[in-house]
Amino acid sequence: MGDTATRKSAGRSVSLDILRILAALWVVIFHWGTGTSGIAEIPEVARLGYMGVDVFFMLSGAVIIHTAIGRSWFEFARRRFLRLFPVYFAVTSVLLVWILLKGQRSFYPGLLLQPSGIELWTEQVPILGVAWTLLYEVNFYILVALFILIRGRLDERSARGGVMVFLLVLLLAIRLDEPILDFLTLGRFGPLFALGMIVGLSSSARDLRRNLPPILVAAFLSYDVLVTRVAESVDNQVSQAIWAGVILLTSGAFLVWDKLVRGKPGSRGRLTAAITTLSLMTYPAYLAHKQFGVRLVNFLVIRDVAHWIAFACAGVVLLLGCWLMVKYVEPWARSLLRRLFMWDAH
Repeated sequence: MGDTATRKSAGRSVSLDILRILAALWVVIFHWGTGTSGIAEIPEVARLGYMGVDVFFMLSGAVIIHTAIGRSWFEFARRRFLRLFPVYFAVTSVLLVWILLKGQRSFYPGLLLQPSGIELWTEQVPILGVAWTLLYEVNFYILVALFILIRGRLDERSARGGVMVFLLVLLLAIRLDEPILDFLTLGRFGPLFALGMIVGLSSSARDLRRNLPPILVAAFLSYDVLVTRVAESVDNQVSQAIWAGVILLTSGAFLVWDKLVRGKPGSRGRLTAAITTLSLMTYPAYLAHKQFGVRLVNFLVIRDVAHWIAFACAGVVLLLGCWLMVKYVEPWARSLLRRLFMWDAH
């Protein structure tokens, strides 16, 4: 595992991997804390764990726009498909078998389409509740792929121009209530993607200074999104402002730090490899932690196992399952899909 993780970490950012791990942990704490029997109240920081999703969207903007540079729209779309679909299919298929065996849903033919992800764009309710975020992620990928298709292979300059256009459309969408603009700007989460993209395309301190005006615009719009989201669980307006500011500044600090240290020599040893592996595990962990993790925690709690022991046991099981997914299932599934669709392995 160490050699594989080290190779994967070569082109990755440690700071962004750490931010991704922290965001995933925050979401897990939220769902396990609010979904576990016998817990009357959880701290405010845990009740706000759903805000980890907003951090994911900023991260996605920073990472995806950078990986789009130099690739054709097909290469970009293929990489995104191979990253998202195998894990989604595996987790959803296991959950589908589980709920059918337990009789938790009546069978109907459309239920078999759930592992495909098609239901995300229909009126069907996905059996994997947390998958609602994938609708925004995939729509973001579609927009990037369309831009590449129209513009041709991107360099940093053309990608930056595309982000500026996105920001202008985003400002226009705020004033107009048009469904097409809502799609083109990724709904209410558009500013978070925009902030991640413009910072992600600032490859140096000089670029950060040059891009400061659009960064400030995207940050202001993102702050408004975060305040609205925090208000879903926090009533006090001062607390709303503080939490939104903390989330924005903390996430921004990780994104900016990545730009300041990227390209500088650093350690690529076991610790970096471990961080990379944990970061890769966050996607299957995000998909599986609620439907499977909360069930396991409650199973233990109702048998008089202490909450902290139940959380620890569920955490170990979740980590082991995600490690197996990253180590074995994902590589096998990607190889199978490449052969099935006759895609070049590279």
